[in-house]
Amino acid sequence: MSILVDNKRILIPKIEYDIPLVRKNVILDTNTSLIAFSNTVEHEIPKFKTKGVHFFLDDFKFIPVVKHPEKYLEKLKQYKFVITPDASLYYEMPIWKQLRMVGYNRNSGAIWQKKRT
Repeated sequence: MSILVDNKRILIPKIEYDIPLVRKNVILDTNTSLIAFSNTVEHEIPKFKTKGVHFFLDDFKFIPVVKHPEKYLEKLKQYKFVITPDASLYYEMPIWKQLRMVGYNRNSGAIWQKKRT
């Protein structure tokens, strides 16, 4: 992991902060359409099994998800795949907040990968 400080990339080893790693997954089906997390539903709908879920939304719409990813596991399992959330990081944001947001993002992906396989 790296963060940007004064326009310089600083590498942060995983072990120092214990931020979970998310395994790289390759999506071979390039015809899969995406659905915004805000448009997902609780109950299974067959046509959604072919869609992927994205979090390219305003952060406030998915912060509860990254804080409690286990709660959303069943809801998200019905979709073909889920793109890990990517909460915003800002240059003027204190480093501890940047680390917290990266931790939330990665933790969500790591939990979902572990529970799905």
